[in-house]
Amino acid sequence: MLKETLIFMLKEGLTDTELDNGTIIEDVHLVYDPARNQSFIVATVNGHKMQYPLKKNFNSVR
Repeated sequence: MLKETLIFMLKEGLTDTELDNGTIIEDVHLVYDPARNQSFIVATVNGHKMQYPLKKNFNSVR
């Protein structure tokens, strides 16, 4: 569920939010790793840095 929320935030251009359950999500952004040819969603969730890999063909959310 968190990964889907982060993808939604990227698509909507949101970088920070607080969910109904009190979860604080900050600094959501997309990072591309050319060595792996893969994109990652990176965010700070409740003070912890999280990184979620995306499908290799997920180059842009625009």
